[in-house]
Amino acid sequence: MSSINKRITIKEVAKEAKVGPSTVGRAMGGYGYVSGQTRRKILKAARKLNYHPNLLASNFRRQKTHTIGLIIPDVTNPFFTTVARGVEDQARKKQFKVFVCSTDEDPDIEKEYIDDLIQRRVEGFVIAPSTGGGKYLFDLQDDKIKFVVVDREVKNLKADIVHSDNVDGAYRLTNYLIKLGHRRIAIINGAMQTSVAIQRFTGYEKALLESNVPIVDALVKGNDWRMESSYKHTMELLTSKFSPTAIFAANNILGVGVLRALRETGLKVPTDMSVVCFDDVPVASLMYPFLTVVVQSPYTMGKLATQILLEKRSGQGLTERQDIVLKPNFIIRESCRPPRNSGETHTLSGMGDK
Repeated sequence: MSSINKRITIKEVAKEAKVGPSTVGRAMGGYGYVSGQTRRKILKAARKLNYHPNLLASNFRRQKTHTIGLIIPDVTNPFFTTVARGVEDQARKKQFKVFVCSTDEDPDIEKEYIDDLIQRRVEGFVIAPSTGGGKYLFDLQDDKIKFVVVDREVKNLKADIVHSDNVDGAYRLTNYLIKLGHRRIAIINGAMQTSVAIQRFTGYEKALLESNVPIVDALVKGNDWRMESSYKHTMELLTSKFSPTAIFAANNILGVGVLRALRETGLKVPTDMSVVCFDDVPVASLMYPFLTVVVQSPYTMGKLATQILLEKRSGQGLTERQDIVLKPNFIIRESCRPPRNSGETHTLSGMGDK
């Protein structure tokens, strides 16, 4: 906990919230009656002042509620939905319940959920940090609150983590396209503030450099994990003077945006464009052509993270930090073919190279 946090007192929170110190004590300590409106006002004041009392951490550690918190960036993403299922199944085996919170990639919402779940005395967290988020996890460590990170790393945070080998998965997808003869391989990536986007670009870059294929800025797209952005970036690629013969989508949601853009412009996969994706797209895997992908193990990721959390919570787990890396599975399907000739590009009608 920072020195700023230590200087803030319960009286200062009470003054900010315009209530008495005893009311703040009841709200933060979870004892006695405090109306919902007053509690929210106090929590807002505490967040504004960055107040995390030692009493709260002490109560958190000794209270047994048999609940844990799961915080994920996007509950609509099938990857995180499957992580959640793994967390819930493992928690249920140990008679624990799970609060599931979706941050919509917003660090402020992430912090709000963490604070609220602490008030509910969950016994620990499984957290996939939001884009630009994760800084609040350092406060959890200072408060001795147990948590395990899944999927995304946080720079300089020495915490238990279960994640995929993103570099290897991206390398294998890109290398597969290179072996087919592709040289203009675009990548549509997510937010580069996240470790997974950085690592997947690293794998893409590694494969290109090993084969002496130039890395072209015009073929590198992406700034968030939204389907709408992927759709827009694909359209930009298709109408550019340096259009690709293959596209690598850095996750399943981005892959849906790529397929939508290709369908709307009348381009066929793989006849007109080869496509690979990091993570399977459940609906797309039932379509023709079946996508070539690397598939992660989100269920196992959630299950292992919860197992580590509950073992450490009970004092039975390993004391040293655990860093578990799961190897993704490379699946070749029917969404790729060699380019028809080395100089071929696939652009919208009338928008070829000039």
